[in-house]
Amino acid sequence: MKYQLFIIFLLGNYGIFFAQTPLFQDDSPLELTLTADLNAFTQDRSLKAEYYPAELSYTHNGESVNIPMKIKVRGRFRRDSLVCNFPPVRFNFKKGELPSPFEKQDKLKVVTHCQDDETILKEYYIYKAYNLFTPESFLVRLAKITYVDKAGILPSETHFAFLIESEEHMAKRNKAKPVDEKKRVYKEDVNRLKLGRVYMFNYMISNYDFEVAVRQNMKIMARKTGLPIVVPYDFDWAGIVGAQYTLEGNERKHPYFLRRKFKRFCMSEEEWTGIIDS
Repeated sequence: MKYQLFIIFLLGNYGIFFAQTPLFQDDSPLELTLTADLNAFTQDRSLKAEYYPAELSYTHNGESVNIPMKIKVRGRFRRDSLVCNFPPVRFNFKKGELPSPFEKQDKLKVVTHCQDDETILKEYYIYKAYNLFTPESFLVRLAKITYVDKAGILPSETHFAFLIESEEHMAKRNKAKPVDEKKRVYKEDVNRLKLGRVYMFNYMISNYDFEVAVRQNMKIMARKTGLPIVVPYDFDWAGIVGAQYTLEGNERKHPYFLRRKFKRFCMSEEEWTGIIDS
């Protein structure tokens, strides 16, 4: 497992040439400070979580930058306090001109440390590895974030996290548009060979946590011509990540997600060979 992660690390710098927004044109880790009422924020885990005022601080070209913004808890499984000590975050920037490198950003998903930093780094490099296979993938930017509780109740902590390119920017970069999640889309409705690539990649990382019909960790985008294309995300349940919450409460010696087993998708040998060769 460590050897596989090392290979992904070596290849991780080759995905950025697809980027069109400044934030994802650089692979160097960001050093950020997030200041907010984190005590209230981390306790607000409901599906109707509120936005909280916050400030994002960092140094750019030797100058201090402070951006007023809002944050709220996002996600589904990882927003549960029994799963993550610190939940995933959504950054919401005020409309208008933003300082570098956050130009053209509006709302950004941030994947946080949850239980530990090691798993967040593993998931980050899975995104980077998928960038190697296709530009039809989400770009990510690693960050080291210092969290400061404005209320002074929680101690300041520094952890790794990564920012994810917005769905709109990803689709625009690929000359496409996101397909409304309310629209029912099945395996038969999307580009078959590109879906096969998604299945093969998930087999490589030992991940079963995806499905087209219910939009489980799948975004779908469409171009003016051709069938829609599936773009995977959220790889925390992959066996190569080995997140602690995927192991807890499982009495079996070898949980299913640690056994590399192909999730059923029927294609001919010629089609699979074409995917491997592409």
